[in-house]
Amino acid sequence: MKKVDLTVTKQNNVDVVRYELKATDVYDERVSDKVTQIATIVPFQYSDEDGIRSITSYVKDGNTLESMTKKTLDKKSVLAIMSGLSGAFEVGAQGVPVSYIVKDLSYIYVNEENYSVKCLLLPIKQDVMPMAELPKLFREILSKLRYDEQDKDNYVAKLITLVNSDDFTVGKLKDLADKELEQIGYFVSKDNGLSSM
Repeated sequence: MKKVDLTVTKQNNVDVVRYELKATDVYDERVSDKVTQIATIVPFQYSDEDGIRSITSYVKDGNTLESMTKKTLDKKSVLAIMSGLSGAFEVGAQGVPVSYIVKDLSYIYVNEENYSVKCLLLPIKQDVMPMAELPKLFREILSKLRYDEQDKDNYVAKLITLVNSDDFTVGKLKDLADKELEQIGYFVSKDNGLSSM
């Protein structure tokens, strides 16, 4: 995964994440209107002042997925994160290229109360993302998470098997996570995260 130069500052308990566009970066302005409707994307602003172009995102709540990998997570938490994250990567249906999502665990945010997931978006025109990138990202996440040993079933193996299969899609991963959650009496919504049935 390509690293992106982002600066993070804190302002009144909000993480302000800023990306300064390079001279060669082409900002895709048609995407900003679409993104305001997508619950799994962190709101951002584009500015062009004195020739300095930047995209600033405001993360109001949530811990980075990177920091979540250091905690032991139970089955419902893992499945909620996988459902939310795979849902975030379904932005293509709204006409937003998946390649615009920042695929770095330090910039994927998880609300620890309801496990809703929010991703950063940098709408900069670029080459189409190779399809192998997404399974690679989910493989990395599944390998880094710490699983609660109290959960004795094979739900993690099911997730890994799907991610490693030739017919992997984020839609199939979301369906699998949602079905596994349903079996234990939970569901995930993009707006409210994890809830019991």
